[in-house]
Amino acid sequence: MARIRTIKPEFFTSEKVAQLTDPAKITFIGLWTEADDYGVLQDNAKILKGHLWPLDDTKTAVDLSLHVQELIDLVGQGDWGVAVV
Repeated sequence: MARIRTIKPEFFTSEKVAQLTDPAKITFIGLWTEADDYGVLQDNAKILKGHLWPLDDTKTAVDLSLHVQELIDLVGQGDWGVAVV
């Protein structure tokens, strides 16, 4: 179930976030709303696409997977205090 989350102003001035494509940034924010309080979310690109990009027929589950891969690649560039498994 989606949750209400807040975005800190620092998100928009982050040099790391600035490296992402705009669709990956929106997917990143959307993933926050889908994750539970422990950061766990469903690992199904089709379902996540439906939740995060429901009215955008130009986006596919493959696109969402590419956005997530962008995030994983970015996390691998530094210590964000997260584990990629």
